[in-house]
Amino acid sequence: MIAAILFTVSIVALVQDQRLLAWALVGLFVLSLVVGFYPVAASWAGACMQRRGDEIIARREFPELRKLVEQFGEFIDRGRGDNLHYVVQSDVYGGYSDRFNTLGLPNINLFQSLWCNLTERAANQKPTPTDLKTTSSELSTLVSLYNNYCMNQVFEQLPQELRTQLSDRSKSNLEACRERFVAFLNDYSKYLKHFDEPFAARYLQTRDFPRPRPL
Repeated sequence: MIAAILFTVSIVALVQDQRLLAWALVGLFVLSLVVGFYPVAASWAGACMQRRGDEIIARREFPELRKLVEQFGEFIDRGRGDNLHYVVQSDVYGGYSDRFNTLGLPNINLFQSLWCNLTERAANQKPTPTDLKTTSSELSTLVSLYNNYCMNQVFEQLPQELRTQLSDRSKSNLEACRERFVAFLNDYSKYLKHFDEPFAARYLQTRDFPRPRPL
């Protein structure tokens, strides 16, 4: 409103050949425009700088997240003889599938399928902040599901009669599974928490994963 008045008055001054007054009014008009648009321009420039900074952080930190995704795959690899499903079926239940199924562990193929889809997306070589957010969110969900429905099922819900029958070898193999998974949780939690708070608030869902307790 003020800018429009100044502009109108400056035109009138020029028409009346009052050039000095006209130029002074034009200067005030330009100054009012600068003052009026400065907050918008500053906000836009700040948003651009923040976006650029977020992109730099995402590209720098994404490789470590990709490694964590790959590392989680070790716990659900059907070809390994040291994952929880294999140890429980072979050591705890002596290879009897029908007895193993009574424990209620989710089929490892379900985790394999979800993990394979996640690794494909994590292979992006030019990740954006949104890619970092999506990948970390999916990994956190997958880790939580495995922790709650596999690790917890064995180390918290294993029937007492089975606990008392476990051999030292079985206990040792199960404890090795637990220790490896706890080490992974520690590494992943450390990764999620090392970002500065503003970035984390925009892109990360920091979760405090409960650690499975020893048998």
